[in-house]
Amino acid sequence: SGPWAQIIESGPDNSRYAIVRFYFAAITGAQRQVLLTTPYFVPTEALITALIIAALRGVDVRILTPQRGDSRLVTAAARSYYDELVNAGVVIYEYGPPMLHAKLLVVDERIAAVGSANFDNRSFRLNFESSLLLEDAGMAAELAQLIEREFASAPRVRADRPRPLLSARLPEALARLLAPLL
Repeated sequence: SGPWAQIIESGPDNSRYAIVRFYFAAITGAQRQVLLTTPYFVPTEALITALIIAALRGVDVRILTPQRGDSRLVTAAARSYYDELVNAGVVIYEYGPPMLHAKLLVVDERIAAVGSANFDNRSFRLNFESSLLLEDAGMAAELAQLIEREFASAPRVRADRPRPLLSARLPEALARLLAPLL
């Protein structure tokens, strides 16, 4: 079959949650590669599990998030997920400054999603969002190359990075408690 495109939307006025369900299906169905860029990374537990399981089964899972977002709380919440992801084999890069605004998912250089939705509960369930889904190997490969260039210039989050308890871990743990609201 040839290439196809579809627009999906999510918002508080429906309970289909099409965007988060697409992300979950795409990540769990990945065979080789998952590339993700997002300015706000506060995933649902299901998406964290999907990313971890994909990495553990050998999928190349890489994520690009901003080094410093425009919200300290959201940045701390995002970083609260890093250890479990990195320990499972997910590679995380932190971009910037400036702030990263790209919201893009590419799976197996075959499927891509680009749109307004961040990788967070607020976008998936509370905000009105839309995403363009593409199944087009040529376009998905071009988008993957674009992300790869960003990975090349962004520092990688290391599992052994120094993290003093009070200055990093405690704020992250507190922010994690609020993650469902972010």
